[in-house]
Amino acid sequence: MIIELWSHFVKLLKDDVIKNILENAISGRGAFRRFKDSVINIGIQQKWYSYKERAYEQIAIDWCKNHNLEYDYEKSDYEMKGE
Repeated sequence: MIIELWSHFVKLLKDDVIKNILENAISGRGAFRRFKDSVINIGIQQKWYSYKERAYEQIAIDWCKNHNLEYDYEKSDYEMKGE
């Protein structure tokens, strides 16, 4: 699943140079470390973390919907802030 998130994130980026760097980072052995290091070195870690947080929330929303459960937005926000 994480590779699909990486791929989608990379496709959303506008800078072709950054896209190329990240596309190379996510292929083959050591992809987790390379992606993380590349995101930090490029300076887009906050953009990645925000994207990942929204993507995981959407996955949870979809899962709840598929299982006829109501997603609790307030509880989710509360828990993510660590309060």
